Amino acid sequence: MLLLPLMLLLQHAATAPPQEPAVPSWNNFRAAVNQQSLHTVLVSIEERLRALDTLYSPRYTPRWEISIEQQSRRMETIESRLGRLETLLELRLDKLSETMSARQLKEELSRDQINRKLDSTYERLNHRLSYLEARLDVSVAKLQSTIDTGVGRMERLEATAAGRQGDIEAELADIETGIDEIKKHVTAFEEQHNRSLVTILENGKQIATEMDNLTTLVEDLHVEFNKTQAVSELNDDQGTNHQEALRKNMNLLVDKVISGIDKNANNFITKANNMYNDMWRRTQVLEGLVKDSMSLSNATRRELQDGIRSIAVQMGRRGLVQSDRDRQEGSMDIALDTLGLVQRRLNELGRKFDSSFQMLMLAQNLFLESCHRIQLDEPQLEMKLTKVLERILDAITNRSVNTDCEVQTLQEVFKSHSSHLTRILNQATNKILQASEQNNEDSKLLQLSIASVKDHLLESNKYIVEAITDIKEEEATGTERLFNIAASLQVVS
Repeated sequence: MLLLPLMLLLQHAATAPPQEPAVPSWNNFRAAVNQQSLHTVLVSIEERLRALDTLYSPRYTPRWEISIEQQSRRMETIESRLGRLETLLELRLDKLSETMSARQLKEELSRDQINRKLDSTYERLNHRLSYLEARLDVSVAKLQSTIDTGVGRMERLEATAAGRQGDIEAELADIETGIDEIKKHVTAFEEQHNRSLVTILENGKQIATEMDNLTTLVEDLHVEFNKTQAVSELNDDQGTNHQEALRKNMNLLVDKVISGIDKNANNFITKANNMYNDMWRRTQVLEGLVKDSMSLSNATRRELQDGIRSIAVQMGRRGLVQSDRDRQEGSMDIALDTLGLVQRRLNELGRKFDSSFQMLMLAQNLFLESCHRIQLDEPQLEMKLTKVLERILDAITNRSVNTDCEVQTLQEVFKSHSSHLTRILNQATNKILQASEQNNEDSKLLQLSIASVKDHLLESNKYIVEAITDIKEEEATGTERLFNIAASLQVVS
């Protein structure tokens, strides 16, 4: 019963008259396509019918006779669809045949165009080769002329260089004699300078010993002056005036030093106060941040607890299964454990913050105590500094009075020696500079002449190389084009 529609379809396909194709050259292709499409459609229909037979044969066997008409209608619809497919395939094959014929025409036209292009390119290559040959001849003639001029210039330069070399040798001999004289003057000057240095060193040693003796005498006089201060004040008015001036200077210096110390102390105190205020402000800010974080943690903990409670109440009202309740209780336990961990970590952070705050307060107190001790010790430090400064000023004044004359004499001696040395050195340097300038000018002239000749030769060589490379490249391109043309002609033929 199931195979009756299939047999009817096969008979209809066999008895159907063959349709003549639009283009005779595509008959086999169309027949193969039609046979393949029909075969595939029939195979798919047979498979579906077998599947329907296997599914519905045990249950609906009496209904197959009733559904034969339905199957025949379906087969008719399938046949109509197959007819539409055949018409579509014929239309597409007609289009393909038309495109193939158009392509053949285009290929024939393109071959003619290629032949014309090959002829034109061959003519252009011949013209180009002739132009390059003429250009090469001109460049060779130019190179020959430049080489001849370069050789002539080289010969002239060699002659001028030979004459100039003799002059330079004579000038160098004169320079050597001048240098020998300068060396003699310099050696004599060095000997004189060494002798003067020895005398200066001896004088310096004597001055140092005298300064030591003077310092000892001044110290003894200072002691005696302290012992007999009352008597000396009545006898020597000039000495008292000098001492009063020194004391005034000393007092001024001491006042300056004390004022500087006061300024530094005030600056130090202001810096300490600023540091204290900054530290206090930062601690307050940190305390506020910790309080805010604690309040946020408490608020989040309360919100989580409220949310968990509300979820538990809702789930209890809904009356879920015991397994769901166990899962909910497990999730509640996990949430409570996480809340406990968060609380413990927050407590640890609070303890660490408290300990760090206590350490900061201890450091602040130590800093304030050190500042207080420095303020208490200020008068003692000022007294010690005044005493030291008074002693330094006494020693400086005592030594400066005695050494002024000796320093002036030494300055005069050094000035005379330095003027003599500068005169000799200026003379020697002038002679050396004149000789070196003359030598440099000669060497520069030679170098310039040689460099110009080298440049001309290099330019000529570069021009030759460039011309040869251009010719080779053009020949290579011409040969490549000819080979390509020959290959294309072979392909076309």
